[in-house]
Amino acid sequence: MTALPKPARIRDEAYLDYVRGLHCIAACLHKAEPHHVDLPGQAKTGSKANDDRTVPMCRAHHRELHDIGIARFEAIYELSLEAAILETRRGYRPPKRSRTVEQKPKVLHIAVRCICKQIHKLPPSKVNGGWQCPISRQRVEA
Repeated sequence: MTALPKPARIRDEAYLDYVRGLHCIAACLHKAEPHHVDLPGQAKTGSKANDDRTVPMCRAHHRELHDIGIARFEAIYELSLEAAILETRRGYRPPKRSRTVEQKPKVLHIAVRCICKQIHKLPPSKVNGGWQCPISRQRVEA
């Protein structure tokens, strides 16, 4: 029997930065770090929860949650992690993506070797339309 592959984890660094900027959900004013909340039955699979399933927790409360477990933590602080996830998501506004079109670099000059054995640097408009070398009087085209 072959094992099923792990599902791909959804990463969102902008959302994690947003969560880091919030206060701890356990009603303290310390700086928060994202705590990933596993779906029921996911904790033993070895895969981490998606980034959109995070809540802001200070380091002390984060450690406490791992030490005493989710059910006891929710009972002590009278909160629901699932409700906290939804509340955290509700306040998030994703950054706008820039719609800049990749522009081609402008060609300033094109080097053209002439019959006079010199290399002339010409603007593209002159090369496409033909150009007459001042030394050899020959028309030069790329």
